Amino acid sequence: MPNTLATAQPPARRWACALLLAGGLGAGPALAQSAPAWAEGEQLLSAGDTAGACRHLLALEPQSAGDPAFDALLARAALACGDPQRAVYALRRLVVVQPRHVAHWQQLALAAAAAGDARGAREARQRAHALQAEAPLPQSHGAPIAPARRPPAAAGPTWKPRWATTATSTAPLA
Repeated sequence: MPNTLATAQPPARRWACALLLAGGLGAGPALAQSAPAWAEGEQLLSAGDTAGACRHLLALEPQSAGDPAFDALLARAALACGDPQRAVYALRRLVVVQPRHVAHWQQLALAAAAAGDARGAREARQRAHALQAEAPLPQSHGAPIAPARRPPAAAGPTWKPRWATTATSTAPLA
């Protein structure tokens, strides 16, 4: 009999539950130990070997999926390899873990658009805009900024348009 709980929940919720369970059971150090394993994928990607980076990271996905740094790297590599659907999966895992990160929502919008999911792209873009609108403006911690002042007027002749400085003749045309 299939597990009805796992099939009834949307994929994002299943990932969130799996992450909570993994963190509660002490799998956090196991994820931290896998970081050096996918660091090679980051080196391959920065060296321009996108196909090699994708192969390396896809092999590590079963044990490293859910780690925000890994998912961000996998999404970047998948977009570079031309696999936007894989990038969408990685970015959806990422926004489940970090739902208030505007850049992740923007990247998800771009990946969804590249994958042909106009509705998903629109929803991710709207979420990013909503998060940007909620963000408070930075506060200054020093003296208030003085309003800009105009420099004093220079002494001497002022600028005139060229037509005003040329001599014109009042004599009728011949």
